[in-house]
Amino acid sequence: MGDRAILFRQHFPPRNDALSYWGGVPLVPQDFTWPSFTTHDGVERALHLIMQIDCAAIPDARRLGLPEHGLLYVFVDLDWGNFWECRVLYAEGDPRLFTPAAVPAILPHAYGDQGVWGWVRRDEDWPRLLPRWSFDPVLVNGTDLPPVVEEDEAEERRFWPGTIDLPKALTALDGAIAESHYHQNRYDSDNKLVRPFANFPHDWKAVRIAMGEIADQSHRGHIARFVKRGDMSQAEGDAFAISLQSSIDQWNARAQTADPIAPLATVDSDAVWQVFVDFQKVTHFALGETVNQSINATLSANPDPAHILPEEALALVRSSHAIGSRGEHGLHINTPDHFLGPPSYVQGGAEERLGKWRLLFEMSSCDPIGHFFAEGVYQFWIRPEDLAARCFNRVELEGSAY
Repeated sequence: MGDRAILFRQHFPPRNDALSYWGGVPLVPQDFTWPSFTTHDGVERALHLIMQIDCAAIPDARRLGLPEHGLLYVFVDLDWGNFWECRVLYAEGDPRLFTPAAVPAILPHAYGDQGVWGWVRRDEDWPRLLPRWSFDPVLVNGTDLPPVVEEDEAEERRFWPGTIDLPKALTALDGAIAESHYHQNRYDSDNKLVRPFANFPHDWKAVRIAMGEIADQSHRGHIARFVKRGDMSQAEGDAFAISLQSSIDQWNARAQTADPIAPLATVDSDAVWQVFVDFQKVTHFALGETVNQSINATLSANPDPAHILPEEALALVRSSHAIGSRGEHGLHINTPDHFLGPPSYVQGGAEERLGKWRLLFEMSSCDPIGHFFAEGVYQFWIRPEDLAARCFNRVELEGSAY
């Protein structure tokens, strides 16, 4: 029999009533304790929820060895390379009767550096929870392949995707592949930036993101380069920088006192867009990230994003949430996060574990849901006998990079 793996088909938009999701706050029974650990310096740190999965939703009668009901949770410390702490927990019972856990005060900011978020400029804006994004667990199956002839081929089959024909498997899964579409800066006949969609920016979180991204770009030496090559005099460059910073400060001050998910009045949305136009020598560098991050932030946090975001906005990020995307150059599939199945080949210890361990879960970067791991890969390993016994407290985490 060929390899089998569970992939995660994200809902678009995410669903508030889903029981399987990335990030957010877990649904838990009454006796649940949010996992934590103590560092070598004696500091207690709670772990971040990476995902919870509704075991009953796994589309296989035997769940590939996972429990048949209840919720499985994956927690990890996101300070890459420092602690390598994780917990995989299982809660029996009917998850529809579970309630949201209380977020512990000792849950640190997500990631060891606020800069991974790009737009975050203050600790107050630095997220502690990862974005909540719901999904369906879906099953992909490998096939019985002819016996291998060469040793290299046998070695390759031990690693992802193994015997799974991923393009064929995804084509058979409804919603697993989306047409590629994304934001690209456009300019009108006067060389002015064209607004990405009619009400951009659309809410106060988008303003926070916009000002953070613009501030980041303003500190990257663009203005100094304009002066050096003669596009601006030094005096003009100084005045440009002062005026831009004044606009950033003004809008940051207003955004900090507003409800992040509250939609912007048209007059405010127009005024923020005018900042992009007036200072487009710098702001055009920030526009793409602002568009993507602000749309995704609204989708993950707003209970009714459709009343704020028009379809043209949704179209800009839809394909980034699909397992595969199809564009002018054909089908593109990053190595998908998966439960069970073969591990990816990275510069780690996967080779030594194969045979004695099973890959329980593997995840890598996915910017739209706040998984900022660069070229890093988290692999969670379990011994076959522990999986059979539903014993998840001996899962081991290995972090590797390509």
